[in-house]
This record gives sequence, C-alpha cells and structure tokens, in this order.
Amino acid sequence: MAAAGRVIIAHTLVHMREAFAAAHTLHTLLVLQTATGALRFAGAQYLLTMFQKAQAEFPAVRAVLILNCDDAGAETVSAMRIGHTHIRSSAPEILKAKLADIAQQLGVVMVEGVFEALDLRYTYKPAEACEKWLKEKAAVLE
Repeated sequence: MAAAGRVIIAHTLVHMREAFAAAHTLHTLLVLQTATGALRFAGAQYLLTMFQKAQAEFPAVRAVLILNCDDAGAETVSAMRIGHTHIRSSAPEILKAKLADIAQQLGVVMVEGVFEALDLRYTYKPAEACEKWLKEKAAVLE
C-alpha cells in the first residue's frame, strides 16, 4: 500500500490534530509526513507517539504517517522496528536497497517519488489550510 495524493507535512502535535480534524470533517483519507530532519531532531518514537495521540482523537479517520528518514540508515531500521509503517528515504542507492529489503521483511512501505505537499510550517492558520488542501484533492492509498 503506497501513499499518494495530497500529503500534509506536520511539525507538531497541533499540526497533526488540525490535519486529523480536517480529514474527519471531510471524511477523507489523511496522509501525513514528518519534516526533513525531524527523525534526527525529535526521534522516531516521539514522532510515532505524536501521530498516535492525534489518531486516537479521531479514530474514524483512516490515516498514515510517512516518516521522512532523510539519509539515515540505523535510525531508519529502528523506526521500522518500533512500528513506523511508511518510510521515505533519500539515502544513497546502496543503503536504500538494503533498507528496502529490511522494509519488505517487516511489512513496511518505502514511499518514493515526487508528490504535492502542504507544509504546515509555512501557514499561520493550519486548520483552514488543511481543510482547503484536502478539499482540493483527496489522498489515496494504493
């Protein structure tokens, strides 16, 4: 199952809650992604817990979190082992191939390709931005 469509890049728990609220209101799938550098700054467990807290408030919303792992290796494997189900990697191809093999063994999706994204870092009204973004084109899972 690969994530595609309109992705929302969330930086905080407030961002995730606003995105979940908008998806709940619109009855649409939600695809969130962590920001570049968040894995090293906040850690995989913190980011997963943040997602799970927001998700618990809106259990009817079907959602995925794509963990942007940048070029990390060991941290990416650890993230997969603690429960991240969707990973984006910009690691060198030889490392990315190893990560993809591990991901396949663990049932984790490696997300690739270019996609449209709303980065909530650049908006002062995340609730309105999320609702507008998700109305324009709903995300899909393949």
